[in-house]
Amino acid sequence: MKPPVVSVITPAYNARPYIARAVRSVLAQTFPDWELIVVDDRSTDGTYAYLQESFGEHPRVRLYRNEANRGPSFSRNFAFGEARGKWAALLDADDWWHPERLGRLLAEADAKKADAVADNLAYVLGEESTPYTTLCAIEGVPPIPRWLDPVFFIRHGEFGVVKPLLRLEFIRAKGLAYDERVRYGEDFLFYFRLLQAGARFYFLPQTYYYYRKHSGALTLDEVKLNEAVLQVVEELLHESGVRALGAEVVAALEARRRLARKNITYYRVVAPLKNGRYVEAAAQLLLHPQAVPVLVQRLPRLLGVWRRRRGRP
Repeated sequence: MKPPVVSVITPAYNARPYIARAVRSVLAQTFPDWELIVVDDRSTDGTYAYLQESFGEHPRVRLYRNEANRGPSFSRNFAFGEARGKWAALLDADDWWHPERLGRLLAEADAKKADAVADNLAYVLGEESTPYTTLCAIEGVPPIPRWLDPVFFIRHGEFGVVKPLLRLEFIRAKGLAYDERVRYGEDFLFYFRLLQAGARFYFLPQTYYYYRKHSGALTLDEVKLNEAVLQVVEELLHESGVRALGAEVVAALEARRRLARKNITYYRVVAPLKNGRYVEAAAQLLLHPQAVPVLVQRLPRLLGVWRRRRGRP
């Protein structure tokens, strides 16, 4: 059988409520030459059984299940090894794609001779389908086509959640893989390694990827994510190979470290505040008084996001 052009890679863990939409968005792609590799990470909610029943007979859907819960990095690395395509396209189990996404990204990759191509993300909250913001809006950068370099990537940390199209030949030639020790912020580290290895990483301003933010765990996830980013950045700053990239990269990493520390204290206060646990929020403020100026600084943005999510002007 002729290998496909694109191997779509989807790690899944307890994604039963959402994974049907993810899979169907791949089935609906206008570019037809793909395979879908779904790696279930020992879900406990029936995700794997549902996949077998609903898509197990599809000729281009390949289902795998880890022997134990190993995390998304392990699942993606396993899928890289199984992929038969020239390109790998990343799709999380609770997200979905615009029908033209693969075709548009492939066309740009060929035109620009890129090793990785990502698009702007449309952020969707919880069970909703209508986006409330975009990646570029969150980061405050103009939505224009651009080449991503290590400094830009570090300075604009939200770009660590893009889901690019990746040239598998480049990944294999450079011996790149996800760090399986990392379960939060693993994408940021992997993309940094891509750029460190010299990847030509192109960004499109169009939103072809719908990125779901779970409202119930949103702030908790931000704490864990920033703690993981802080640990990763600390390790990078101790690597001689990273420092060899230049003073601007080091300065950007040091700024990212300061921001991660600030974010951790901020979200520790905001989490109980959003859930009406005001005594706990006050206790966190007493423990972390440095969060006060951060809260004051971010209050207009916080209120703006709150209004947009509720459809208010």
